[in-house]
Order: sequence, then structure tokens, then C-alpha cells
Amino acid sequence: MPPKKGKKKTKAELEAERIAAEEEAERLRQAEQKRLEEERVAREERRKKWQEEQVNYRMDELTRLKEELFAGKHALQESKEKLAVKQEAKTRDLEWQRYLECDPSPDASSESDLNTYVSLSRETQAASLQEALERCSATEDIVQSVRRVWAEAQARGDSSLASRQGGFCERLRESSSEQLNSAALHVLRHADEYLEDDQVLLAEEKAGVAVGLWVNLIIKSFRGPVKPIMFKNIGLQVDIPKALNQQRIAVRAMFLPYDPVTNAVSDSEDLVLGGVMQVDLLAQSPPAKKLRPKWVLRPSRTPTVELERVPFGEDSPNSASAQQPLRCTFRIPDSVYFVPSESPRIVTWDAKISQWTSDGVNSQVVEYNEETRALRFLAVRTGLFALVQSRIAHLPFTSWKLEPALRVRPEDEDEEDEGGCVHYTVVAQSVEIKIQVRESGCELIAPAIPGLQFREMGTGELLFALRDAGINLMPTDADVARIPPFEDLLPVAAPPEAPPAAADGEEAGEEAGETKMEQKEEEEKKDAAAEGGAAEENGTADGEGSAPVEAPAQAAAEPLGPVRTPLEPKVKEMERKLSSDVARLASSFDFEGSTWNHLVGSQRSVMKVRETSVYTGGNEETFDFKLVLAEMDAISESARKAPGIGDLSGAAVKYSFLNMKDDGAASADPAEHEEDFGDPTEAICPGFSDKREQGTLTHVFLNFLVKEQCSEEANERVESSSEELAQAVERLLLLTRPFSFS
Repeated sequence: MPPKKGKKKTKAELEAERIAAEEEAERLRQAEQKRLEEERVAREERRKKWQEEQVNYRMDELTRLKEELFAGKHALQESKEKLAVKQEAKTRDLEWQRYLECDPSPDASSESDLNTYVSLSRETQAASLQEALERCSATEDIVQSVRRVWAEAQARGDSSLASRQGGFCERLRESSSEQLNSAALHVLRHADEYLEDDQVLLAEEKAGVAVGLWVNLIIKSFRGPVKPIMFKNIGLQVDIPKALNQQRIAVRAMFLPYDPVTNAVSDSEDLVLGGVMQVDLLAQSPPAKKLRPKWVLRPSRTPTVELERVPFGEDSPNSASAQQPLRCTFRIPDSVYFVPSESPRIVTWDAKISQWTSDGVNSQVVEYNEETRALRFLAVRTGLFALVQSRIAHLPFTSWKLEPALRVRPEDEDEEDEGGCVHYTVVAQSVEIKIQVRESGCELIAPAIPGLQFREMGTGELLFALRDAGINLMPTDADVARIPPFEDLLPVAAPPEAPPAAADGEEAGEEAGETKMEQKEEEEKKDAAAEGGAAEENGTADGEGSAPVEAPAQAAAEPLGPVRTPLEPKVKEMERKLSSDVARLASSFDFEGSTWNHLVGSQRSVMKVRETSVYTGGNEETFDFKLVLAEMDAISESARKAPGIGDLSGAAVKYSFLNMKDDGAASADPAEHEEDFGDPTEAICPGFSDKREQGTLTHVFLNFLVKEQCSEEANERVESSSEELAQAVERLLLLTRPFSFS
């Protein structure tokens, strides 16, 4: 039997239920409004308290940091004064030694001395190849001294002085070129005196400068398409087409172990490796006439007479396509460590546009012999030729580290020296460079480059020598645009999963209802957690003396994805501050670059630091590295949370220990959660947190930061370390710029 239907409700009953439901809904609404108002009031109270804490912390921080700044500046001034006294005494000793040795070379730091030297060198011209090479050797020694002054000026940030010193390098090498031209002109005028075996063939070399000169006084026919002109013992050869052999010309081939056209301050995209080869076709002087015994009539020698170059190839008014090229060969010096043997690139200097260009060189026919280091190429023009590579071939740096160490000596040196020094290691693209820094200068430990390894040089002198060898460790701002972006694996947000399609409208509606219910439950849980967190009192801002609530543990690690990050150099003020502060601690602490450094922008820098164990544990890793964040005060967390309170004038950079490790994991003390009422800001980068380690403070000097967590012996070593060593390390960091290019 079908079930009996229930009794139908009357209108009065339905009306009563409706009124009861409305009253209940109104009660719930009022209760919800009351709850929301109570939450708003409580949150407003917490926000005011939070703001007061941030303001109080910021005011206390600024007061403390300004006191540190005053004390730190005083210590720096004392150090500078001591260093100035030592340098002044050293300068007097060098001047006295030069006086005793009757050294006529000019002072590289005196512009008047350099101007005088250039003027005098142009007044007297060399009359032989030997004399010209002697003068070139002396001038190049002066150039090296000028480059040292340039490097010091660059490290100090004196771009004006650096530019002037670069100009002096160019003028000095121009004077050397004039001496070589004068000697070649003398040989052409006296070619009959150099005739031997029916030819004039001269080859001279000194201090890496090689000059070869062939004068076609007696024209002879030969078999074959080209005539090889070999300048024995100097590694130069020029093969000329048969047509040129029928002309009264001279061929000059030179190798200069430097770049004579792009000076130290140039931002050319290419670096010259080892030096340049210069090939010139010269017109012969009118032949001498013998009037009577011992009477010879020759062209007069006047300063206004110059070498007359014979146009060839692209420089010739005739068609270059019908002219055979010159085949040129020169030997790459042993000092060039990296020779791109697979695809060597030869370029020629175009004076019209003041650039190196591949026009005029057959790039398809370039041969390199690894055993003899001879490089051969075809040229359809004369002038300067060079083997080049990109300035950024070894940039950016993969990693770097700076650590105290005992001095490393060559194996064949028996003298024992237990004196301390600092080792600076840079891992560049495809090469690792290790430099030993001492009070008296720098030494290259690795790689083993002939003529450079364990040779004591000034900081700038060594870096220039490495650049000439094909390893550029002196990046410039112009290199930033040429360096490709970094490729990193960083946490990326996973896309939200789409709900499964419903079978019909009713199922979709039910699922949507369930989803809304779940969202509501999640919101209620979050509100309950927030109320629980608000119930606990927060102490001072930024975790000092506070008892914040622990952050909830993440259910699962975020997925990693590739991210391309363009190189962004640090602001100059930060770069100089970092170099100075790290150099002062280099005798007692180990420093390493961090993988986060290039990800945190131009106004932050991240590195690793620990107290060294080289003096106690044989440099075993007895201490753990800690991450240190250096940041401009204006973008720091305390400045953002309390804007308008004040700023850190005079030293806008401050340091702090981070509450994370280099791999992104939290440190031993887990990061703590604090309710933040500040304006929402974008994350610095995925996976990175600028939260400070619990119980630590910010500092304006790095030595104040590490002083709290290192031994007394470490502090004593810092205080007793020499000013000369700190200065050498600082210059090395300023010139190599690891904080910006790693």
C-alpha cells in the first residue's frame, strides 16, 4: 500500500516558521557583524601596536647604526693615516734608489714627467733597428708603470685620472711607433749598405718586439705564384704575390707584444691576444749616387720626411679582386694561455672607423699550428692584424672565494716562508684563476702561465697581464649588455588544477556547492589561526625579544622551473663598501660567493662568511658558512615598515645574517612567523627570504657583524693585520668586481 501523505501545514504554521527563520537569520547576521567588528577592533589594535613596534625599532636601529658609523669611520681614518705614512716612506725610498741608480725614466704618476718624456723622445729619432728596439723596450717599461697607476685610479673610482693615464699609454706607444718608422726610413735610405747575397733582409727582436725588413733592390724572377719572405728567428713571414716582386718596394713585418690602438680605458668588444702583427708595403727611397770615392749623394734626412706606404688590396685604387692576397704568419707568444685553435678569429684595424674589423682578412683560410704556435692567414690589405676573442669569453664568474692561507712557493724554491697571505680564487667560464695576495704584491698560482706564475707584480699589473694572456678579469659596465642572462632553477607556482567536468548540470551544481563549502571551511580555519596568533603578545619588532607564532610547515616543496635572470651590477656605493669591508677581514675570515647574489637585484648582495680554520685546523671545515645580506638601507625591511622615520646618511649599506642557507633551506633556528601589517611587497626572488637570523642585529660595518659570533683570536688577527695587505685585497676586489659579475 502507498504511504500515507503527511498532514498539510496550515498557513499559520508556515508563517510562524518563516518568521522564526527570519529571526534566526537576523540573530546570526547580528552575531556575525558583532564578531567581525570585534575582529576589526582587535586587528586595528594589533596594527597600531605593530606600527609602534616598527617605529621604535627603526628609531633604535638608526641610533645604534649611527653610533657604529662614527666609531667605524674613526677606525678607518686611523688605518688610512697609517697607510699614508708607510706609502710616503716607501715613495721616498724608491726615489732615493732611482737617484742612486741614475734612472732617467719618468715618474709614472707625474703628468709633467710623462709629457716631457714624450716630447724628448720625438725630438731624437732612432737611426737603426737596434736603437729603435732599445727605445721601444724602455718606453714599454714606462707604459707598464702607467698601467699600474691606471689600475690604482680605477680601483679608487677616479675615472678622470684613469682616462688620462690611458691617453698617456697611447701617446707613449705612438712615440715607439715613430722610432720604428724612423729606423725603417734609415734602412731604406741606406739599403745599399745592407745588401748581402743580392738582397736586403734584416730581422731584429728585443723584449718581444720583432721587426723584419726586406728591400727589393735587385729584382729577380722566381718560379711559383708567391715569393716567401722569411724573417728567421723572429717568427714572422710574409709571402707576396709574384706581381709585387717585380716592383721596387720594401716589405716590413713587425710584431708588437701589445695593442697599440685600443688603450686601457677602451670598451671594445674584442680583446687582442698577445699582440699585433703589422705588415707594410713601403716605397723605396731614391737610390744613392756615388759621385767620387767616399762621396755618396742620398736624400736628406729631415723630421718631415715620413715612410711612404704602397697601397695594396682594398687600399689600392686598382681592383682588389684581381690582386692576389698576402700570406702572413706570426707566432703567438707563450704568455697567451687561451688560443682559440678551433676557430681563430683574425681582424684588422680600420683607422677610419677606429675599430677592429674582419674586412680585408680571409676568415676561411686561417691556420694554427699548436706545436709551433704559428698562425697563418690571408690578407687583402696591409696594416695591423691581431688574434682576438670576446671580452666576455670568461664572464660572468661561476664562483669566487677569498681565504687566508700560508704562502705557496714554486717547487724549485727552497726558502721557507711561513708568512701569512690571502688566496683569491675565481672560477670563470672554462678556467679557474688563483691569485696569492701579499703585502708586497700579487702572485699568480694557477693556471701555470709561462712568465706569470709566481712572478710578483702589482694588482693592476697582474690583471693586465692576465688580460693580455686571454683571461679578462676586469669587467666593465659596458660588458653587462653583452653577457647572456643566468639560467637558474627556482621555485615556481604550480598552475591551479581545473575541477573535473560534471556529468550533468545537477552534478556540477553539487560539486560547486561542495567547493564553496570547502573554501568556507578553509577560511574559518585561517580566521581561527589568526585569532590564536593574535592572542599571543608580540615583543619588539623584527623578532628581537619577541615570542612570535611558528609558521605552519609547508605540505610539500614547490616545484622547480627554469628562470632566466639578466645580469644586474650592484650600485657603486655598495660595491665599494663591500670591497672595503671584506678586505679588512680577509686575514681572518673565509668568504665565498652565493648562488643568490645575482638574483637579489642591484641594491642587495649575498655572500657566505665563516671564521677561518687555517691557523688552527689545517683549513679543515671546522666552521659552517653563514649567509650575509648586504643591502641599501632605503630598501631594507625596517625602512619599509617604518617609512619617514629617518635614513642612514653617510653609509647607506648595512649587513645582517640571514635565517637561511645557500641551498634555500632554513638555518638551525627555524624562521619565525610574525603578523605583518605593512604594504604588500613583491618577493625579492622565488625561494629567497631576507629574514634576519633570530637574536642578531643589523650593522653598518661587516667587522661589527661577525665580531659577535667569532673567537677573540679572530678579532685579534683582524686588528693586527697590515694595512698594505687590506689595500691590495681591496684593489683586487674593486678591479675584478665579483659582487656584480657572479
